Amino acid sequence: MLFWRVKSKNRMEKELLGWGVDLGAVGNVGISYENVLEVLEPEERAYYVVRVLDVNEVGNKYKVQCLSGIEKQESSITNDDDNENESDSNLKNEKIGSQNNEEPNCDENEEDEELYHGEQPQWVPKSCVSFRQEPVSRVDFENRSEFRYSSAAHKRALVNNGTEGLHYFEPQEGDALEVRCRETASGPIGFREGYLNAIIDGFYHITYPDGSDEMVERERIRAAGFRTPADFVKQSFQIPESLVSAVLSTKDTLEELQFSLGVQRIFVEGYNTKNPKISVVGEMKQMKNVPLAIEIHCKRAADFARLSGLERRLNARLQNAKLQRETAVSLVFDVAPDVIGSCIGKNGVHLKAAQRLPGVVSVRVEDLDGFHRIEIMAETEEAAEAARDLVDHIRVRIHVSREEIGPLIGKKGVHLREIEQRAAVSKFILVEFEDDAANKNSKSIEDPNTSTDGMLSPVTSLKDEDASDKVSLGSLTVEVPYFETVGPRKQVAFAMQLFNMHRTYLSKQRELENKVKELRDSLAKLGAA
Repeated sequence: MLFWRVKSKNRMEKELLGWGVDLGAVGNVGISYENVLEVLEPEERAYYVVRVLDVNEVGNKYKVQCLSGIEKQESSITNDDDNENESDSNLKNEKIGSQNNEEPNCDENEEDEELYHGEQPQWVPKSCVSFRQEPVSRVDFENRSEFRYSSAAHKRALVNNGTEGLHYFEPQEGDALEVRCRETASGPIGFREGYLNAIIDGFYHITYPDGSDEMVERERIRAAGFRTPADFVKQSFQIPESLVSAVLSTKDTLEELQFSLGVQRIFVEGYNTKNPKISVVGEMKQMKNVPLAIEIHCKRAADFARLSGLERRLNARLQNAKLQRETAVSLVFDVAPDVIGSCIGKNGVHLKAAQRLPGVVSVRVEDLDGFHRIEIMAETEEAAEAARDLVDHIRVRIHVSREEIGPLIGKKGVHLREIEQRAAVSKFILVEFEDDAANKNSKSIEDPNTSTDGMLSPVTSLKDEDASDKVSLGSLTVEVPYFETVGPRKQVAFAMQLFNMHRTYLSKQRELENKVKELRDSLAKLGAA
C-alpha cells in the first residue's frame, strides 16, 4: 500500500506530522521542530524523508518507505553497516519485494545491491538511516559534529513571545549545505549535499561532490548535518488462537494503536498462516509499554469485531433503506378514529401481515389531530395496493325497516354469518332499538369464532349525536335499526354487494309470496262462490 497515494491530502499531512516529517522537506519550504527520519542515497549524497516499516532479524537493515517521492528513482545504496565512511560504495543489484515480503538473508559483512524506489518499500542498511533536527543556534551549527537533539532546548526556543526564537541559519561561503532537489519527474524530492562557493545577487553558487555546480535560491538551502543515528527494533507477539479471527478482522484498528504508542509501524505478519502474529517496529525507548498495549488490544479485539460487524450490517441496512425510500412508491390515506383498531388488528397483526408482503418497505401509522394517517412505502404500486387492501378498513351502516330484520338475519343469524365468512369482514351485526330501551340495548348476530379485536362491541348503543341513525317525524324522533359491518375496504364492498343481493331476493320473494297469496285468496272466493 503506497503511503502517500492512498491517503487524502489532509490525512497525509496529518500522518506525516505524526511521524515528525518536515513538510518543507517534502516539497514546501518550512522548518520542523521534531526529529525527521531520513535515508541517505550515498551515490548522489542525497537525503530523503522515509518511514521505517520493518527490521531484519540481525537488526542491521531497515525496510523503509519514501514519504517524499514523486516517481521511481533507481540508485545503489551501500550495505556496509560497520563503517559509515565507506557508504559511497555501490551495491550489487538485487530484486526486492516478493509477495510474502521476505527479508534478505544478510549479515554485517555481506554486500547487497538494492534498487531504491520512491514508491516501493526497500531494504536499506541501518547506517543510511538517521534522524535530522534543525539547529537552534549558530553554536549548534558550528558544533554540528557534536550536535545532539534536545527537546527541552527547542521548547525553550519557542517561549517568551518569540524573544528567544529559533536560530535562522544564514549560509556563509565555505559552509557545507544541503540543497533541496527540484521537483521533476526524475525522482523523489530530497536534499543533496554541497558546498557554498559564493553568493551572487541573492543567489547561492553550490558545488556538489560529483563536481557539478548550480545557482540556487535561498529557500532551497538548509544546514548540513545535525543527525543522530536511528536505532530501531522489532518485537513480535503471538496472537492467541481464540482471538485470531477477531484480531484479523479488526486489523485496521492497529493504525490507531500505532499512533497512540508513537511507534513507526504495527502490522500483522503471517496473515494467511495458521500462526499470525502482531509485529511492532519502533525505537527502543518507545517499546516499553508495547507488550501491555498489545495484550489489551487482543483482549478487546472480540468486542471490536462484534461492534464492527454490527456497524457494517447497520450501515448496509441504512443505505438500503435510504435507497428504497428514494425509489419507493408512497401511498398515503386517512383512517377514521373508530376503525383504527380494526386497521391495526389485535397485537398489530394486520400491520405485520402488510409489512411481510413482498415488495413492501414499510407501513407506518401516524396519529394526527382527530384522525389517523397510514403511509405505505413499497417498491411497486402493486405491492403498495396489496398492503392497503390489508390495512385500509372502513365502517358501513345500512338502515332497514323493522319488517326486513327477520328475513335478512335468517334462522339463528344464518344469512349474516354467511356474509361474514364469504366476504371475510370483521363483523356484520344488527343494531336494533326497542321501544322502552332508551337507545341502550341492541341485538348482535355474529360468528362466535370471530374476534372483536376491540373494534366493535357485541352490544352497540346508538348515541344521541348519531343523527344519521334517527328519523324525524315532526316533533317525534324515531330510531331506525341498521346493519353494520367493519373490515377491509374491498371486503366490506363485497359484503355490501352480498347483503344487497340477499335483500333484493327477499324483496322479490315477498312480492311473489304476496301474489301467490292473492291468487289463492281469489281461487278460494271463486270456489266458495
